[in-house]
Amino acid sequence: PRDDNILRNMPPSVCRTTAVGLVTLHVLFAFAVYWNPVFYVFEEWVGIEHSSGAKQSRQQLTMRVVTRTAFVGLSLGVAVAVPYFGDIMNLVGGSAVLGSIIVMPLLIYWRLHSDSIGRSEGVAICILLIGGCLISGLSTWQTASRMLHTERTNRPVAPIHTP
Repeated sequence: PRDDNILRNMPPSVCRTTAVGLVTLHVLFAFAVYWNPVFYVFEEWVGIEHSSGAKQSRQQLTMRVVTRTAFVGLSLGVAVAVPYFGDIMNLVGGSAVLGSIIVMPLLIYWRLHSDSIGRSEGVAICILLIGGCLISGLSTWQTASRMLHTERTNRPVAPIHTP
């Protein structure tokens, strides 16, 4: 049987090992970037000052490490505890992320520069908007129908552990 994860479908090779390593590095480094605004808001809420390096006290550094470690542990717990977490992430990616990186910037650009947009640029923006909406809609529909099918059959779509 085929797996949704393309890397699991590849035969073992140096290319596959390299790809897995690069994806792992990306996740490790991108994770900190994505969570940084959340960390800052929470740290401000609990009274940790926003200073970096030698400017922060040992107590501030300790509190920052403790709060960020707790957030990472909590997110890991949610990822492990929630069934079909990958499908939920696909649903969020298909509906929210594509809309925020394709559709919304184009709409904002259109609104701000509507007076100076030429015919060819307007056509290109319309094509991109329609394409972005179609991709987002199809991704959301596919993930939602997959989740509903899984719920009805009561079988996991992709097991967490494969032998």
